[in-house]
Amino acid sequence: MSKAKIGKKMSEETKSRLSQAKKGKPLSEEHRKNLAAANHARQGIHCHSEKQKQKWSRERKGKYTGKSNPFYGKQHTEETKAKISKIHKGKKNESQCKKVLCVDTGVIYDSLIDAAKANNIDISNLSKACRSNGKNKCGKKYWSYNIN
Repeated sequence: MSKAKIGKKMSEETKSRLSQAKKGKPLSEEHRKNLAAANHARQGIHCHSEKQKQKWSRERKGKYTGKSNPFYGKQHTEETKAKISKIHKGKKNESQCKKVLCVDTGVIYDSLIDAAKANNIDISNLSKACRSNGKNKCGKKYWSYNIN
């Protein structure tokens, strides 16, 4: 397509003519790979090499630290803090929650907090018991982090 046509709308008739002209033509393997890559990019599926990712990572290191950070020297207003707090109230950060297994009962809890509340035990003692992998008791039961 010429640069003069970029951004212009094609009529339905033109689209159908172009479609008919391309139907049935075999595509080379290279052309098929290029089409697949373009389609992935449109769908947000990125196929970047590890080398490219590392290059980008190196380029970004330290770029937004200290005075070069756009938020440097600024603070959230109390109103903004309240909005952020309201949004996060009652939510758990699932990516940071470890599942907890009560070895005695076989019950698996989503987090230390859930296990501590359900069994009415202190969370710090429960954490110590979980780190011992079922060797120490807490609340008369053995505990462990559930590793799957």
